[in-house]
Amino acid sequence: MRTGFPARVQALRVRVPRAAMAIRWAERFMGASGVGGGRVLVCFLVCSRYAGRSGRRQTVFLAMFLMRGGVGRAGPILAGMQRQPFTALAAVYDAIMADVEYDHWADFVLTFARDGGLDGSGGALDLACGTGGFTRELRAAGLDVTGLDFSEEMLREARARLPGVPFVQGDLRSFALPERFSLVTCVFDSLNNLLTPEDLGAALGRARAHLRPGGLFAFDVNTRVGVRELWEGDAIEGLAPMADGGEVHYHWSHHHDAEADLGVVQAFCRVGELEFVETHRERGYDPADLEPLLAGAGFARWEIVEYPDYAPPEPDAPRVWVFAWAGNE
Repeated sequence: MRTGFPARVQALRVRVPRAAMAIRWAERFMGASGVGGGRVLVCFLVCSRYAGRSGRRQTVFLAMFLMRGGVGRAGPILAGMQRQPFTALAAVYDAIMADVEYDHWADFVLTFARDGGLDGSGGALDLACGTGGFTRELRAAGLDVTGLDFSEEMLREARARLPGVPFVQGDLRSFALPERFSLVTCVFDSLNNLLTPEDLGAALGRARAHLRPGGLFAFDVNTRVGVRELWEGDAIEGLAPMADGGEVHYHWSHHHDAEADLGVVQAFCRVGELEFVETHRERGYDPADLEPLLAGAGFARWEIVEYPDYAPPEPDAPRVWVFAWAGNE
């Protein structure tokens, strides 16, 4: 054990691997089929809380008990930590997403925009901007950019990151700003959080309404395949350093709700003694779902491609990018 770390961090370095190991062994003994992501998450929470007090074998038995149905007794633990999406997560979002290639995405979008005749004038609107990761890249490219997001907590982080950039709270389905922009963006599958075609159509309509003549709306979405098969193993976890010198441990589990045809992510985070869980839901949209919505929103033309080569999407593409142009009326 390395010295010089706070006791709670040392304990975390013991508990987390042991809890993860217990779940892997329990799944091996039981078979992973039928074990939903939510059950695995609660199992992980309980095991990581008690793993430091018990041996490896006892922790495995605890994991097996929880995944066989005892998880119901642990329900209050999860309920007590539940937060609304993109609220508590805002404070640790940048630490967890430190490796996201916002700069590459911005180059991908701006290259397409320049090739289509946009010169960077006319301003940009970054929808679902979150903590401002993509907004920062647009600004670094010399664009006069405005960010919009529904979460005040995420906007608080964005304003601290980019003082001087205007950030506005608003709903993607109904926002109304006085300005019009040459470029509107919405990245990192943000539109998948709109769970009905009607809501997505409304958001596309608002984006179109805020474009100047000949302007471009660029966005990405997870497809139905992408939402069903979000991560290999249906879970990601790790320890991420934070700007204040602390660490956030995260364990995010995913499962597909076949009846509702939604992807469900339960995002557990622990920072020191603070623990919380946010539940996020996404609907996948294929090109065939998007095209009538783009037409209904009033776009004159569009291209649906894959990143990073702008190639037409393969049938099993997990994510597509859309470049939709307003007419030159």
